[in-house]
Amino acid sequence: MDHRRCIPLGDYAYCAVSINRNTARETCAALKGRVVILDTKAESDALTGILKGFVREPFWLALSDEKQEGAWVWDNGQPLTYENWHKAEPNDSGGHEDCAAAYWGGSPRWNDIGCTHKMALVCEFGDAAQPGKK
Repeated sequence: MDHRRCIPLGDYAYCAVSINRNTARETCAALKGRVVILDTKAESDALTGILKGFVREPFWLALSDEKQEGAWVWDNGQPLTYENWHKAEPNDSGGHEDCAAAYWGGSPRWNDIGCTHKMALVCEFGDAAQPGKK
């Protein structure tokens, strides 16, 4: 992946690429970060403020129910305590939607989606990537 397509934004980087979720994890790890975890409304609102105005594409979240259907867990092992799903989501449409993405276009609501789908990503670094420091 061409890391020059990633725009640094403080404790985050927006990468205007089209990659699947596993590649998104690898990309953020190569940049010394992780795929974004929006585990509080405060962080979701802060990221919305940073990205508002220039990001309209969906991007990966570090959230899945790959291990157990319906049991959504962040990549760091933490259970889901804050949710921002679109209406009627997650719905596991077709039985293959085990990963999550933030869809913008006004407000950052989440959707479950197949893990092999390709989209952009947001990596987080520093304090934003540390548990309890958000």
